[in-house]
Amino acid sequence: MTTPVGALLLIADSAGTLDLAGDKLRVRLPANAAPELRAAIRAHKPALQALIATEGRQWVLAQAEALGGVFVFFAADESAKARLVQHGAHPEEVYTRSELAELVRAGVEPGQLLTIHLARSVFGGRVAGPRENERAR
Repeated sequence: MTTPVGALLLIADSAGTLDLAGDKLRVRLPANAAPELRAAIRAHKPALQALIATEGRQWVLAQAEALGGVFVFFAADESAKARLVQHGAHPEEVYTRSELAELVRAGVEPGQLLTIHLARSVFGGRVAGPRENERAR
């Protein structure tokens, strides 16, 4: 069975959408959506509602063409990342605001992003600035 984040990724991969209308979960899926996807949504409805609640939502899901079209999360901070991981996201799928700021500060080109993402995934790392790297030693 999939996780709540797994269900979000399946919805996004199917070009579906998910949002809240008041306290009701509103899902739009293609007519040919797999029954397993619908079952995953039903199974994780409370967690999905909590994840996408506007008040508590501190993340964005995006399909990153520079990373070969994979879906990644951009989280406001480490606690938002931890919440996504708790609901089934792999840590390497989630970039924090500080990691994004470091990529911008370093002037990383789009062509370099895939290499950085793969290295981060393989080694279970995170993007850190020079000062952070020195403190870690």
